[in-house]
Formats: sequence, C-alpha cells, structure tokens
Amino acid sequence: DYTLRAFPNHHRALYSMLRYYVERVPRGANPLYYSADCYFKRAIEFSPADATARLLQGIYFLKIDRPENARLSFDAALVLAPNSAEIHYNAGLGFIELKEYDLALEHAHRAYELGFPLPGLKHRLMRIGVWEDNPETTN
Repeated sequence: DYTLRAFPNHHRALYSMLRYYVERVPRGANPLYYSADCYFKRAIEFSPADATARLLQGIYFLKIDRPENARLSFDAALVLAPNSAEIHYNAGLGFIELKEYDLALEHAHRAYELGFPLPGLKHRLMRIGVWEDNPETTN
C-alpha cells in the first residue's frame, strides 16, 4: 500500500497488489486500504501513457472474471505501446484466456518479430492447435 500511495504506477507493486487481491481478499470484502480497482485507477490517472499499468489491469480483470474490461485494458496497452514485445506477448497470453485465438496468434507473431525471447506463448498456442508460422516472415 505504501509503495502504491507514493508511486501509483510502480509495476512490481501493482502486480503484487493484484495477486494479493485475487488470491487473498474474498470477493466483496472491504479491503484494508484501497480496492484493486482504485489502485489501477490511480496508476492510470498518475501516468495515462503507462502501457504496463493497463496490461496489469487487464490481467487483474481476467483473474476476477471481467473479460470485457480485460479486453479494453489490453487494447489500451497495445495502443500505448505498439512496439513493445513484452506488451504484445502478455496481451497474447490474455487473448488466449479470452479465447480470442486469432488475436493471440497475431500478438504472438508481433512479440516474436520484436525479439521477445520466451517461447511460452508459442507453446501454448501450439498445444491448443492454433499456432502457425507467420507467412510474412517465412519467405
């Protein structure tokens, strides 16, 4: 709480907070300090161009079963950071959870084009039978 009050868009603290709210705070319970939604709202108002805060907000929404909000957050993150391999990679993972496999594949290709090193997204897409090589890069 202290870190997020002092630095509203501190990414590691936001991620820790989202995990705490998802894993430890029962739905509908009054939080000790701010609600998770409030922490994200503060982060976004503090730094509207922070794509990672939007991405983390999308992950939070996925975990609490608010898929429409998750989609909007992922879209906002991608608009703010269209050349971020990390944003594309993690948005791709989110789109798998949303069962939007075409978008997941599109963002996987973009993440790997931008040099993202981890093959986890590709492997998940392969396991569900969606992966195909990018025709633009296999010529």
